[in-house]
Formats: sequence, C-alpha cells, structure tokens
Amino acid sequence: MLGAPVGRFAKPVGANAPELFFFGPQRNIMIHLAIPGALGVLAVFLRPILDKSVILMDKFLVNLIKLIISKLSLGGYVLFKPRYIQLEPTILCNLRCTTCNQEIKKRSEKRTMTLDEFKYIVDQFKTLKYLNLTGYGEPLLNEHIFDMVKYAAEKKIKTHFATNSTMLGKPGCAQTLIDSGLYSLIFSIDAADKKTFESIRVGANFDNVISNIETFQKANREAGQPVMTQIYFVATQDNLDQIEAMVELGAKLGVDNIRIQNLYDHSGEGGECLKRAAYSKNNLQNAREALGKAAAKAKELAVKIERSPLGPNWQYVCRMPFYYVYITVEGDVTPCCLQGVDPRVVSFGNLHQKTFDEIWNGPEIRAFRKALRSKNPPPICKSCPRLHGLV
Repeated sequence: MLGAPVGRFAKPVGANAPELFFFGPQRNIMIHLAIPGALGVLAVFLRPILDKSVILMDKFLVNLIKLIISKLSLGGYVLFKPRYIQLEPTILCNLRCTTCNQEIKKRSEKRTMTLDEFKYIVDQFKTLKYLNLTGYGEPLLNEHIFDMVKYAAEKKIKTHFATNSTMLGKPGCAQTLIDSGLYSLIFSIDAADKKTFESIRVGANFDNVISNIETFQKANREAGQPVMTQIYFVATQDNLDQIEAMVELGAKLGVDNIRIQNLYDHSGEGGECLKRAAYSKNNLQNAREALGKAAAKAKELAVKIERSPLGPNWQYVCRMPFYYVYITVEGDVTPCCLQGVDPRVVSFGNLHQKTFDEIWNGPEIRAFRKALRSKNPPPICKSCPRLHGLV
C-alpha cells in the first residue's frame, strides 16, 4: 500500500504521456557519486552563495546544484532540499491486508492528519515538486484528502497516492478527485482473481473494487484523462502465478502503467514477512519465469510494465535519506516508506517541535546517512533488499 520505492515512481507511456520522473536520468548519476574527500566544508561555504542566487536563477536549478555538491561530501550534510516527499494522511484502514504489518497501525492515538497540519508541513518545502500521499492507511479515509490534493495542485505540486479502491465508488468521489488536480492515482491490486485477491486484501470485495476502478476510469476518460492511472502489484510467493493475468486485467482496465514490486518488511526487523517475498533467494527462478511471462504478455497487449531486474543493480542502491523523507501522520520525519514507517523505531525529529530545515541536517539524520554509507548500516536497513541494490 505504500507505493513504489521513491526515485522511480513510473515511466512515461507514449509520446504524449505526462512527466513521471522527478529526477530523470541525472538522478542515477548523482545519487551514486562516491567521490571521497572533505568537500562538506566547501558545501557549507557555498550554501549562502547558492541561497542568494535564487533571485538570479530558477530555484529548482539552484536546488539541483546543491544536490550535486552534497553528493560529493561524505559528511552526511545535504544542501539539497527534497523535491519529493511522502506524507502520511492517515493510519486508518478498512482492510487487513496480509502484506501489511497490522501492529504498525496501532502505534499512536494520532490517527489522521488535519488540513491545517498538512498545510503547515507542505509550506516548509519551498522546492517541492512531487508529493506522495500514501501512508500506512487508506488515504480516502481522511476527509480532507481532496482539499489536500487541491492545495498541493495550486502550488504546482504533482500529487499522487495509492488506494485500495474500496471507496472509489462512493457518489462523487471519482469526479472530486479528478477536479482536485490529482496527478496520478495508483490502484493497489495484488491478484487478478477473486479468491486470491480476497485472501490477501482481507475485507475487500474483488468485484466491487474492479467496478470502482472502472467507474473512476470512465470519469477520467470523459474528463480527457487528466489523471494518470497505475496498478501496483505487491509480489509474494502466494500470488506470483497471478502476474501474467494481472497484465491482462490492467489492459482491460485501461491503466497507463503496471508496477510489480517486491514485498518489504515495514517493521525493519526482517522477520517472517520477508520469507514470503517473491524475489527471495529460494524463489528466484520461479520469480524470473513469472516476470518473463508477464513481460511477454505486456508486449503482446502493448501495456507498460515495470518489474525488478532480479539481481544487484547499482541504480537501486539506497540513497533515500539524501533526497527524500517520509513524514508520518504524527509529524515525524523518517528515512523511507519501506523500513522506516514506524516513528517508534526511527525518527529524525517531529515537525511540530522543529522546522524541517532544523531536522534535514540535524545530528540524527546526518549520523544515519553516514552509517548508510558505511560497512555498518543502520539496523533497520540491514534486512532491506534495496540496501544491496535489489528491488
């Protein structure tokens, strides 16, 4: 439900498709620069110059220059301000999916973010271009979600979120989402048949979910398709045989993109959850065969599909805390949406107690960045496939 690992949200579909990269090809070069040296000192001296140059240059270009300088430093200090963040609107959910750690939803009495809290947080990100409103709950259970999307859209921020689609069929929901200025909507579907789907998405009705998606797609087409739509399929050993059929379902529903992603352990403990992951070592051959069939079917049906390379890939080696943050419903700033969604496990600071600028280069996150680049990464990262370039 949390969506794809940031940095690779989706690829454009067709010549006229809207831009979905928030860094583009240059991200893969910059994020993996590993030039050692004490250039952090240089970065500190250059910061005032770059900040002042905003009046002469586009603020996003200045931010990009800051990122390049920051990647040359091993001190954990980052001049670059995030262009992409993930903000959790609620931890309320109407399902009990087997791919989610249900205990994390019980972590706090604070269940939903208010509109004022949302605005206060978003207003602190002056260079923000992309906003993911997916958290450890169903975004549509936050009564302010439409106003949140509209507020971001008015600031020229491209906003997307993932939904379990159980509420999309409510009267007016689809049209209100489209009118709010939503950039992309992700349908979380983990199986193409009723029995398997309902065994994973406990509490959902497969037929109703598909009907709700069709309702949204119809409204979107009638509005000129302003919202890009995608399917995210969380692959486990229980539904690996569904991937090829999922491509066929995606084609039938008319989505722009299908992303097949691995199961992650959101507790950061690397427990029983990871043993069910589709791309685990003991299941790699089965995963390759299933993804191969899905790719062939996607080519046949002219459907865009994103899938894992199923092997170490330098493009995916984790550098999330250097360019992105996950912000919980409580206002805690954490490193990612994969292992860092529980502020009881890791938090760099709370935005209701400190400003983002104070947290972004505070001692907690700088120590985390340095550890991530060392031979002894943070404990929550050790069980994460992305640390080793696996997705």
